[in-house]
Amino acid sequence: MSTIKEVAQSAGVSVATVSRVINKDPAVRPATRDKVMNAIAQLSYTPNLLGRHLRQTRTNKILVLIPSISNQFYSKIIRAMEKVSEEQGYDVLVCMTHNDPRAERRYIDMLVTRVVDGIVFFSSSLSAAQMDELASGFPVVQCSEYIEGSNTDMVVIDDEKAAYDAVSWLLRRGHKRVAYMGSQVRYSSGIRRERGYRKAVTEAGGKADERFVFLDDYSYPGGGRMAGKYLECGSDRPSAIFCISDSMAIGCINRLISEGVDVPGKVSVMGFDDTSIAKVFCPAITTVSQPQSEIGRLAAELLIDRIRNGVHKASGGKLRKIILPHDLVIRNTTI
Repeated sequence: MSTIKEVAQSAGVSVATVSRVINKDPAVRPATRDKVMNAIAQLSYTPNLLGRHLRQTRTNKILVLIPSISNQFYSKIIRAMEKVSEEQGYDVLVCMTHNDPRAERRYIDMLVTRVVDGIVFFSSSLSAAQMDELASGFPVVQCSEYIEGSNTDMVVIDDEKAAYDAVSWLLRRGHKRVAYMGSQVRYSSGIRRERGYRKAVTEAGGKADERFVFLDDYSYPGGGRMAGKYLECGSDRPSAIFCISDSMAIGCINRLISEGVDVPGKVSVMGFDDTSIAKVFCPAITTVSQPQSEIGRLAAELLIDRIRNGVHKASGGKLRKIILPHDLVIRNTTI
């Protein structure tokens, strides 16, 4: 017996598109519908009508996809999502993709087969076209990260502007050069933060020195490794470092201090996110603050609105891109 995945492969479309054709979604283009129906006929595929009927009922479950649990930034956002969802009668399932596209697609199948009612993406390997196709038939929201050129509901900050403001502040404090510590996994937020860093340096009359652009990962160990590379640059190294996560900044600071480098006496270090540990770490970390609870609350509200009112009817069918404000929180790791 053929499966829905085999039909999708034969027609050259996604499983989501096959599901939409079977459910007679009017938004599917006629040419696409014909391809799918031809594949169904050729493979003698018979949808499980009883199962499909059961799956069309709401599960009152929301799926949240995160890359990993190692980034403390996610925790406060997810707690806010859980609070809103519980108040509205929904459960939240949190799953990790580990940046594996195959794992992500398995979780997306949970939405297509109605195991869950909607998905909040913290990051995705989908293309803009694939994300738009999914959002045209199912409730989805992009949160914190978003795919350039995609048209879905999203809740974000202006990462480029936030990084620009942070680095500009360091330069105005008299630091002639600022090193950059970012992620080798090209998350959209990291790309925009690097763009903001380079823009701030250029507008201050300089040029980003590639010797001091370090890439590893968002984690504490990643920050330590990049600090080691920074120390290898010798006496010519910059007097300030901009890190694109607090975890990274903490790893960097601990490595610098362990090597006898005074923070902030010899080098200022700035983080990003304003996670709870940034306040209690010694020295307390200067960082870019994101409104994490507000991000989580709004993401959950947008998704539940799409679930309850229909993908094409919620908010009058208009897409909602919410850009929340960021702030600089000045503490003890910068002078």
